[in-house]
Amino acid sequence: MRMPSGAFSFLQEFTSAVPVGCLRGFLAKHSDNASDILAVINIRMKSIAAITLVLATIPFVGAQSGRNSTADQEWADILKLTAPGPVAAGKKTPAAVSRDRVQAATNARTAAQAAKDFYTRNPTHVRASDARKKEAIQGLLGVTADDGQYEHSALQIADLYRANLVYRASNRFEVALLSERVVNRAKLGGTPFGNKPDELQKIGDRLRREFGDIPDVFGFYVSIARSADMATAKRLANSIIAWPAGADEKAEAEQILKRDALLNKPLNLKLSKTNGEILDLSKQSGRVTLVYAWSIAASSSALSPLQTVKASLPANAQVIYLGIGGTAEEAEAARGAAPIPGIFCVETRTTGSTVHALGLRSMPYEFVLNDTGNRAGFGPIAEATNLVAAVSRYHSISLTA
Repeated sequence: MRMPSGAFSFLQEFTSAVPVGCLRGFLAKHSDNASDILAVINIRMKSIAAITLVLATIPFVGAQSGRNSTADQEWADILKLTAPGPVAAGKKTPAAVSRDRVQAATNARTAAQAAKDFYTRNPTHVRASDARKKEAIQGLLGVTADDGQYEHSALQIADLYRANLVYRASNRFEVALLSERVVNRAKLGGTPFGNKPDELQKIGDRLRREFGDIPDVFGFYVSIARSADMATAKRLANSIIAWPAGADEKAEAEQILKRDALLNKPLNLKLSKTNGEILDLSKQSGRVTLVYAWSIAASSSALSPLQTVKASLPANAQVIYLGIGGTAEEAEAARGAAPIPGIFCVETRTTGSTVHALGLRSMPYEFVLNDTGNRAGFGPIAEATNLVAAVSRYHSISLTA
């Protein structure tokens, strides 16, 4: 690849001001333009010895620039190992879930070892630093409850990476966050990816002390608020606005507060049923209504958590299943997996007006309307039972008043 003429002129000025010893590193980064670089160097260098020194770097460039085809293929193979696999449709048995977890951990360990082998064999490859991060991340994903020795080793590797200031803060934060999740998985519900807002905020506070006020820290706080119960979401949103967070984080915090301000007001939203009819949520009075927003891409298994809510619903309550990001046919196909009979609606776009009006940032997520048709509560599926029970008590009292 030839260098543009403007870049050639710049290089002439560059080489006139840079000592010969620094050119070795420059050539290593720009080996594609070696011929142009040498042309300028030949113009600027005054001694045969200097030219000889520069020419001697050419084999070095080829060897160290990270363009080894074998190494490139190895890196491509690692990326394949760490790519997420397809999500199986349908409900899985506990035994199948257990097998999947074991297989995922085994695959992660294989990927971690492959990443280590890669940077060991190719220490100067352009992806060597990325491989060290892959080793740390995949090692943590390979942790299982029955192998304490491996867990200790994985956490050590992660600790070394997160403490090494040579790496970008965002990369170190990613490793540190997963490490904290792994260490505290029992408090998070038995899995590193559990959603316990109070515990997650403790993790966020520790990481903020470690990394300071970087965007990743505030982004993590927003993610907690996004999937938290109403009280926690509101508290975190107010904190994010008060902190030196970025514009995007503050904007989402403001959206959370706007959503909270809509409590005890009608949900003025019209949904499309899977049969093409329109359902007006502002007219759903006279009974408790649960709107369950779920991702169609997650398959019908995303409906199973509602089983825990069934006993809390009043006898005449209605459930509205709002499938996001798919077709009416795909949403309707999940009807057989619904633990509670209900009305099936669809929003084909993941960024459509319905998603915006509901303030959806994560799924599954539920909204509860009381018997006056006003929005009485919202939250992640973990809060569904409490929300429905609270609204149901109000419903029972209002019927007997």
